[in-house]
Amino acid sequence: MNIVCFPIKTMNKSVLREVLRGGLDKVREAGVFLIGGHSVKDNEIKYGLSVTGVIHPDKVLFNRGAKAGDNLILTKPLGTGIISTAIKAQEASSEMVTKAISCMTRLNKKTSEMMIAAGDIHACTDITGFGFLGHACEMIEGSDVGMNINSAAVPIFTGLQELVETGFVPGGLYRNKNFRISQIETADTCPAWILDVFF
Repeated sequence: MNIVCFPIKTMNKSVLREVLRGGLDKVREAGVFLIGGHSVKDNEIKYGLSVTGVIHPDKVLFNRGAKAGDNLILTKPLGTGIISTAIKAQEASSEMVTKAISCMTRLNKKTSEMMIAAGDIHACTDITGFGFLGHACEMIEGSDVGMNINSAAVPIFTGLQELVETGFVPGGLYRNKNFRISQIETADTCPAWILDVFF
């Protein structure tokens, strides 16, 4: 179902039409059905989709339960939150904006299919509001398992170092860092700006 907040008095309806068309294009690409939606007058445009589906109880994957020996696989580079912050300040390059939008609009359908085919997956999650390290901590929380992460092997967007060191970071980064830093051991080889990207 579509969920949209729209400033109907200050933004042209053609923008709303294009947003909804883009959502419908992705729904079709995913091979699912759009069955309705809800709209709200708001001062800021927001759009998303709520998804309802059916799954066999034995096939549900959780964001907890990683086991010793598991590999951690990232399917997209980190840094869209930082780039979004830079976009608001009009400090992101057009190349960076294009790459971030391409990444954020790419479905996870193929990744999901590959994960199902691989089988024996113990945990999975999306990397959203809690940042990479926040979600990684969730995957091992309440267990005696830890994670070793090679910071140089983690995919990130080109150009993030300058943005981070200039201060173009979302406020959630600091909240995430304050909440999880006690669970993280950082090697001297991991630059401070990379650690910020991970949060």
